Amino acid sequence: MAQEVNVTPLPMFIDSMSRLRYLDLSTNFFNGSIPVFIGSMTRSRYLDLSYNSFSGSIPPELGSLKNLHFLSLNTISNCTIENIDWLFHHSHLHHLELDGISLAKANHWVNLPDFLNNLSGCTSVTLQELDASSSKFTGSLSDNIKKFSSLEYLSISHNQLNGSIREKVRQLPKLETLDVSSNSLSGAISKSIGTSNIVKVNLSNNSLKGVPSEAYMSNLSSVEQIDLSSCMLGPSFPKWIQKLKSLNYLDIANTNISDTIPVEFWTLWPSQLTHLNLSSNNITGEVTYLSSNFNPNVISRIDLSSNNFYGSIPYVPSTLEWLDLSRNKLSGGIFFLCEVVDGQLSFLDLSDNSLTGQIPDCLWNFCWNLVNGY
Repeated sequence: MAQEVNVTPLPMFIDSMSRLRYLDLSTNFFNGSIPVFIGSMTRSRYLDLSYNSFSGSIPPELGSLKNLHFLSLNTISNCTIENIDWLFHHSHLHHLELDGISLAKANHWVNLPDFLNNLSGCTSVTLQELDASSSKFTGSLSDNIKKFSSLEYLSISHNQLNGSIREKVRQLPKLETLDVSSNSLSGAISKSIGTSNIVKVNLSNNSLKGVPSEAYMSNLSSVEQIDLSSCMLGPSFPKWIQKLKSLNYLDIANTNISDTIPVEFWTLWPSQLTHLNLSSNNITGEVTYLSSNFNPNVISRIDLSSNNFYGSIPYVPSTLEWLDLSRNKLSGGIFFLCEVVDGQLSFLDLSDNSLTGQIPDCLWNFCWNLVNGY
């Protein structure tokens, strides 16, 4: 039986705190409507109502908080912004979070180019972070984004966007994180990954295609995380990956690669990977000694499932938490597990291979740890 959670309206005593400059009520169980009296706290610079159970329309009185630097309405249950005009009254915003908030105007879902155009009129110089994921945006990622010259973090994932990723995104001088995953974007990946300062890129679950050139990717020396899963990278293995010497997180699952992995990928890679997902492709060849590619001090995950890897399973990092080698053509024994059985491993799938031999005794230690909750 699910545990009953007590929810409560926002306490009314806040009404008497008109001089508050900082109000954080996030991650509670407040319910009911967001009170309009919050709009009287005109000195506020920080307002966080995220992760509660509010419902109804977000009051336009919040537009009176013209000194706000930080506004987060992330995932506050069943709330809708029925008229977004009040959002454009904040001329000092540095940080705006609308993840999971349904945005509407005149009973229509909001067009992203119009939203960016209106927002840029007051925050184009100040805005550093914009999270508008799962907000039912339509339209495209227009050139209006170029006006936000201070933007460091941009997430507009899980919307209904189409068109291509415009060149202006790549030219944002301070952009470090770009997440446009789970939309209907199309066109080439080649010059749409970001600026030379980019650290995290997520373009997954779009209809993007193409292989960035090695010369272009070598300029992105600061990239640490790339997720291009379910894009069209294949059929060749993207050799530009070898240029990203700061990369620690790589997901290129389900990208139509039908190739072997260059030996240099395994032998010349710095020891810093923590996440590697090459699953659901048609990659062939032997898997080399994986331990040398992973950071020995950080918990790591490897998913090479649903490919055509063959040969014996090599040594794996002792810090493994997740290992999926299922649905390949691997052979030989599994004594390599004795190296990780006392570590962090919590998920193991070796099914649908051609493995042989005895199950090593050390594996029973792993089962004992699971039974005892380790």
